[in-house]
Amino acid sequence: MNIIEIPLQNLYGKVVCKYDAVNESYGKYPKIGWVGKNGKIITRKDVKYKIIKLEESPQYEFLCNHTNYYKEYMNVNGWVSGYGKERKNAVSNFQNLINNFDESKMTQIDCVIEKNKYVLVDGLHRCSIMYYKNKEKIVKVNIIKCKGFISLPLSSEKI
Repeated sequence: MNIIEIPLQNLYGKVVCKYDAVNESYGKYPKIGWVGKNGKIITRKDVKYKIIKLEESPQYEFLCNHTNYYKEYMNVNGWVSGYGKERKNAVSNFQNLINNFDESKMTQIDCVIEKNKYVLVDGLHRCSIMYYKNKEKIVKVNIIKCKGFISLPLSSEKI
């Protein structure tokens, strides 16, 4: 493992851009493999991504009481995931994480390097909580070599 210490302010998230569809009743931020109520399966070519700072994430916005972006981003209405579960509990699950998050149980955060930025592989919710509480916090990061990271599961080779 290649563990380094990095300030949270130097970490980035990779998020889905708004879906470019005429009918937004199926959700605005679909993920690959999700199935709409209309039966349409979302493919890789349907989904665009952008790399953002933690304070620009829907998770951080939620912590700042701007909840609509997070609710839209998590598609609490309209999409059924590829796993067959509706996303209706996303908000309450995140609120539960906020209320019960224990930083001491987090040993490290996995990142990839993309466009010369440390991009979170997993942990955007947790890192947003920590950043909200302490913008100067330094965390242990495991750098993973992965070409074309989009989402988990990750097929990679560790550096």
